[in-house]
Amino acid sequence: MNTLVVYDSQYGNTERLAQVIADTLRASGQAQAVRVDPAHPVSFQGVDLLIVAGPTQRQRMSPALRALFERLPRRALKDMPSTVLKPASPGTQGIENNNHIKSFL
Repeated sequence: MNTLVVYDSQYGNTERLAQVIADTLRASGQAQAVRVDPAHPVSFQGVDLLIVAGPTQRQRMSPALRALFERLPRRALKDMPSTVLKPASPGTQGIENNNHIKSFL
C-alpha cells in the first residue's frame, strides 16, 4: 500500500504527528509525509491511502491546505480512501476528526 500523509504545521505538533504516522505505516508498505508547499505541488499519482493532517484556524483548514485542495478539480480524490486529522484542541485528548477537508475529497 502506498500512503501519502499531507500536512501543514505552524508549531511543529502536526509535523511530528505526520512523521510518526508515515514512519509507522512504512512497516506495511510505502508511506511518506509531505508538508504542503505552494512551490512544490503534491502528486496523488499512485496513492492508495491519503491522510491529511493540519491545524485548523478559525475552525477552518489552514490556508496552505485550503490552497492545495482548491487547485484540484472538485471531487478529484472522491474514490481514494482518506482520513483527516488535526491535533486535539487544548483541553481535549487524542486526535480530533475534521470534516472541513473531507468536503474537498
